[in-house]
Amino acid sequence: MASQSSERSSNLRVLDSFLILFLAVASIGVFVVGLIPYATLMGDFPGTNLTLALVIAAVLGLLFVYIYSSIGAFFPHCGADYVLMSRVLTGSLGFAASLTMLVGATMLVSSFTGTLATVGFPFISKTAEITAGAGFTVIENLHTPTGIMIVGSILIVLAFIVSIFPVRIVQNFLRFGFFLTLLSWAGLIFQFAVPMYPLSDGWNTFMGFGAFDRQIFLARQLGLSTGPFPNAFLTLGLVITAILFAGIVMPVWMAGEVKNPKKDLFAGNVGAVLLASLIFIVTSLLFLRVSSSSWLAAQSYLYLLTEDGKETVYPWLFFYANILRPNPTLAYLFLSGWLFSTFNLILVAIMAGSRMLMAWAKDKILPVSFSFTHSGLGTPVVSLLWMSLLLEVGLMVFALAHTHNIEWIKPFFFVIASGQVVSAIALAVYPFKHPEDFQQTSGMAGWRIGKIPLVSVVGVIWVVYGVYLLNYLAINPRGFDFRPFGWILGSFAVGFAFYSFRKNRLKTQGVDLDVLLTHSPEE
Repeated sequence: MASQSSERSSNLRVLDSFLILFLAVASIGVFVVGLIPYATLMGDFPGTNLTLALVIAAVLGLLFVYIYSSIGAFFPHCGADYVLMSRVLTGSLGFAASLTMLVGATMLVSSFTGTLATVGFPFISKTAEITAGAGFTVIENLHTPTGIMIVGSILIVLAFIVSIFPVRIVQNFLRFGFFLTLLSWAGLIFQFAVPMYPLSDGWNTFMGFGAFDRQIFLARQLGLSTGPFPNAFLTLGLVITAILFAGIVMPVWMAGEVKNPKKDLFAGNVGAVLLASLIFIVTSLLFLRVSSSSWLAAQSYLYLLTEDGKETVYPWLFFYANILRPNPTLAYLFLSGWLFSTFNLILVAIMAGSRMLMAWAKDKILPVSFSFTHSGLGTPVVSLLWMSLLLEVGLMVFALAHTHNIEWIKPFFFVIASGQVVSAIALAVYPFKHPEDFQQTSGMAGWRIGKIPLVSVVGVIWVVYGVYLLNYLAINPRGFDFRPFGWILGSFAVGFAFYSFRKNRLKTQGVDLDVLLTHSPEE
């Protein structure tokens, strides 16, 4: 089975290293994942060296890039990891695992979109209170279910409209969003690098005299312990990796449109991980100069324990920045970057998710209409529409959730990770199951350690890492978290059931689905 022989003609491959970079940065969702360590994880790992944990996450992120870029190099098709799993393992497992990842990615992107209304816009109101003495009641009210649906639906509809145009038009949005993201974070880093006031003074000015010290006092009353906890930074780094770089899977779903999958996927994804890691690490270093890990842990702990925590504590980087150095221009710049970055994240999710739907349709798991490509635009408009509708459903689930605490988002990172474990197993097995194809592979994907393929070694490492993450969910500091397991088990069960249904249906038409999936996908 020569996977390389199935590459599309070069005129359909338009994504180069820079476009992959723009796609990957957008798919990471830096404006939300960059907040999560401070808002939730510091409360679970009080007193831990966050900067060191971020360095560990950067190293593991590069391993993850090697895994997924290798998948795209071996199988340069739409839905590359699905193609790998279904051809190397079994069709049913490959479909179930890829469906689970798509469910996790859909819920993540929809939740990130809702977070713009629950955290981003209220932040502008709080910033106005700091700088001008009065907030904006209208945008504060957007955190309601109706407000979330209005804001999110507008962004999803606009992203769908843009997604149906050729990549040469879409790339302009991705490029603008990329540079706006860099500019926004540069402004935030400047506020941390050159503060006007101590954090304690700024906090007490806004929250009331003595409020800064009361954060730690109240958190300790509620059970916070600041350690020391030996090696906690290692655990934190492992958990942060799954959060910071989960979105890297999406550009690889578009491997069928990459000019040179063996080179461009590596270059673009590595650039995105290094750039995002640099932003997060520099921000952490500068912020921890003016604050303490114990105080950040208290903020996070109170936010996690209080159902309406976002009304009493504000564990947000941008809020800290505008207390240290109030600047409405930089605040509005950051929100603008967040808004456009969210739009680009939705855009990438629609484009990448639609390619996964196309891959399933080409294998007859979905109706053939899902693979329809508009002759003039060259885009899969049916799959794009369905992916947009899935994001709308995800947004509705987030809007109707009992809480909009950002902690609600975290399980979906682990849902994606569960599917990645299956991808890693398939990648580790691939060189041994298809040695002829592997021997023809050039570039980094074909590297060996002695006689052992490097992808197999890294694949095994990632399997162990994925099992560790799932184990962490069972023994995490706040007890067993059943939510991700419910989503994982439910998604896999639906995947197996739907595959069985389609297999039986196709059998009546004389098509053996298991046999079909032993061949390379149709182009």
